[in-house]
Amino acid sequence: MQTLSSFLTSCVFCLTSACCSAVIAMPLTALSGADTKKVDALVTQTLQREGAPGAVVAIVSGGSILYRKAYGKANLATGRALDPNTAFEIGSLTKQMTAVAILQLVAAHQIALTDRVDQFVPGYRAAAAVTIEQLLQQVSGIPDYAASPAFAAGATSKPTDFAHLLATVDTQPLEFSTGKRWKYSNTNYLLLGHVVELVSKTSFDTYLSQHVLAPASMHSVTTLATKGRYANQAQGYMGEGSHVVAATSFENSWIGAAGDLVATVDDLIAWNKFLFGKAGKPFLTMMTTPAALVDGTTAGYGFGLFVDRQAGHRRIWHGGGTIGFSSSNMIYPDQDLWIIALVNNGDVNASALTAAIYDTLYGLEHRAVPGELPEVRASVVSWLQRLKRGELPKSAVTPALLMSLTANMHKRFDALKAQLDIYGRPEEIIYQGRNTDTYAYIVRFGAQWLRVDCRFLDDGRLSWIDIKPE
Repeated sequence: MQTLSSFLTSCVFCLTSACCSAVIAMPLTALSGADTKKVDALVTQTLQREGAPGAVVAIVSGGSILYRKAYGKANLATGRALDPNTAFEIGSLTKQMTAVAILQLVAAHQIALTDRVDQFVPGYRAAAAVTIEQLLQQVSGIPDYAASPAFAAGATSKPTDFAHLLATVDTQPLEFSTGKRWKYSNTNYLLLGHVVELVSKTSFDTYLSQHVLAPASMHSVTTLATKGRYANQAQGYMGEGSHVVAATSFENSWIGAAGDLVATVDDLIAWNKFLFGKAGKPFLTMMTTPAALVDGTTAGYGFGLFVDRQAGHRRIWHGGGTIGFSSSNMIYPDQDLWIIALVNNGDVNASALTAAIYDTLYGLEHRAVPGELPEVRASVVSWLQRLKRGELPKSAVTPALLMSLTANMHKRFDALKAQLDIYGRPEEIIYQGRNTDTYAYIVRFGAQWLRVDCRFLDDGRLSWIDIKPE
């Protein structure tokens, strides 16, 4: 679940200098005093730069907690400090718990992954043939109800119900043919929560509490509907000019299975132990298998989890955002390492923070190569913005590249755009040098670095571009 402001703002580049060089990443058995200082400095600097009141961060290796620390304030008005037991809204981290709820019902033979939306929502004609599995994988093409004017107008002020939420999108066509692309849509998980309620004959929150959260020993978890039941909760904040202001909360009925949980860092540690332990074994393989698209490629998303690599190593993760809060749960299976961050400022990208902590722990340096041409940088920035918007101006592309991009129903252009759709807004662009006429950059989109190789003619037209994970 994203914040309201993220629906209304365009991509903005923060143009800083850096470069990523991978090293062999061994499992951690402890944090040295030097590593602890580096993590402390990184978190403190991030909070200061973003104007965030505070955060709680945990680093777990081999199931053992190596680092668990709170920074800053839970509430600026009262001066109450955060502590490691403080609860935060965790937004879309909820989606992996929703996925387990669905898979429990599949294991009990009460539903099947191949069941279609029209079996549960007969009136939603545009999505009738979409399957449960395609909802989980975010390849349905169903529009995101959280991007609708109705959501922006009412999500914080008045209760709603499933019928009204569905009405924000049910008259719209699919954004693309199901399975053709990956695109994040909270409506997919709204529908999955509805399926859980229909099949279990109880509310989604009740089912999740009894069958998922309790078995996972997530003892402090509440929902937006019961926020305040657990006394030690953080106040959320958002930027307003040069200051931060206290944020309001979403109404639980607008969020539900897409992102309504409130949890502590210990709850998320317990969740990882459940999911990556014996109890989660029946679900984990399916949840971490990337979605297969109709063209034979895969998307970097399973069931409620991103599946990709960082510095060449496997990574399983998800981020969450509500108004005033940002969260990240990042797992590195090769090192049996978990990094979790909870921040009470919705403008901070907690997933970028957890990824940066990994870089810090393994000594990954960020450095720019000299000799960059300002006009090339401007062109790269412009093209990445165009790709994010799905624009393909013919006047700015050579005929040969245009033919390549537009062949097979814009397949290549769609593939490039899909690379950018998976990740957040571009935040850093770093020059990597030039090989003959090809310019190389790495660009950080939220928690992921992507390598961008491109060529331009003398008149500035693009003649080649390629994007792939770094």
